[in-house]
Amino acid sequence: MLDFNFGPIDPNGFSFDDFPAIAPLELIASDLGINLTLFGGAASRALMHKIAGSPDEKATLFDLAPFSSDFDLSHDGDKEVSSQLRKHIADDVPFASWFRWSILDGDQSSAARRARFKSTNVPLRRIEIGNHGNSRIPQQALVDIGKQAVSYNRNPAYEDSALAQNGRDVEFFGFMLALNALLDMREIFGSGQLEIGKKDMAGWLSPPSLTRQFELFDANPHLATRFWNLFTNLVTRAGSELMSEFPVLESVRQIAAALPQMGPLLSSSLSQGRGFATSRVTATGEYRSPNLTPQVLTGSEAQQFSESFLKLLPAARQSDDRAASMRLDPAFELIAAVPTTELKPYALPKSKREDYDPYYSAADEEFLEIAWVPDPSQALNPNGITACMIPYPDAFNVPYTFDVPAVGGVFSGNRPWVRIRLDDLLQHGPNGKTLKVAILILQVPPEDPS
Repeated sequence: MLDFNFGPIDPNGFSFDDFPAIAPLELIASDLGINLTLFGGAASRALMHKIAGSPDEKATLFDLAPFSSDFDLSHDGDKEVSSQLRKHIADDVPFASWFRWSILDGDQSSAARRARFKSTNVPLRRIEIGNHGNSRIPQQALVDIGKQAVSYNRNPAYEDSALAQNGRDVEFFGFMLALNALLDMREIFGSGQLEIGKKDMAGWLSPPSLTRQFELFDANPHLATRFWNLFTNLVTRAGSELMSEFPVLESVRQIAAALPQMGPLLSSSLSQGRGFATSRVTATGEYRSPNLTPQVLTGSEAQQFSESFLKLLPAARQSDDRAASMRLDPAFELIAAVPTTELKPYALPKSKREDYDPYYSAADEEFLEIAWVPDPSQALNPNGITACMIPYPDAFNVPYTFDVPAVGGVFSGNRPWVRIRLDDLLQHGPNGKTLKVAILILQVPPEDPS
């Protein structure tokens, strides 16, 4: 059990200033005259990092929002304030452009909060960090951190929630959030436990109950989207070992695999030369990048593809006006390649006010995120991963740039991931045309330990 003491400071009195990575939000909120709150996974990870870390080991934004994660913010202003807040974050928060920032205004925040508090109670996911010392940290969340054990409780109000009655939520998503919190705890503290009660296993987490919940996916594709993001996050970080530890998760996988829309996806795995990918859903109901299990080459196969693909690109003009074939910056080394994937051009769907459920993301930024199994002989640099996303020739007239923003990392299970910002490519692309691209994943070589 952890023995931590905040001294004279009440954790519920924390402000953004107490968390260096998000400290600029305190001044931004003050300038805009709003009450601002960070909630969800990023708030939970921020508090756990603060408790676990020493003064010289401050968590960064990348620690707070890794693969398939974003920053969930709410405020008490109107819709116009959300636009101002987004601009301030882009200007004043270092490295903000590498992340999705989901921002809910006052009306949206109220609807989302009501929905969250009728979902499964995971105390570590009820943590809220606010400005002016207006943080809300459940006592049970502190108990869980001290014991290094994630607790959760089925919410008796769930069946009465508008989301449940309208078939726009399923209860076992809350359990998957608890597993997500468990992986956060293990990565931050090195250990963590979660115990599933026999009553839950025989009730709402039993195979018959899970099957009934999955039947709702047919009427609402959003549920399948949310499930994919939750599932890939868990498997990317912990692999199949997590399903061995928690048989209920294996039941979830088996039931999902029997669904027409999920079966082909779940037949692939990170150990079969396929990656897991996530992106936003467009107005047509498709993912921006519809290939959710792209082929990812490593080792010599990646090198061979890179060399042949770069020869397809238009020659670059040198300073002496000579033409030369495209090549990678020698400061980087190639660690993986996605030979082909597509980006759909369609607009994002418009969400209604009642769609602000516990899992909704109001982020405008668009990214493609990919995780894969690396070449076991390749030493990885967690702080030096990036990527090039390059359109295939003749796709349309767009400058061939190697400067598309991309950043990555490595989970504790040695599973690397990369996040590629799509805004520039989508902005320059033609309406109604699918863009075919290749992705070359690079890293700054790690320092020789010798």
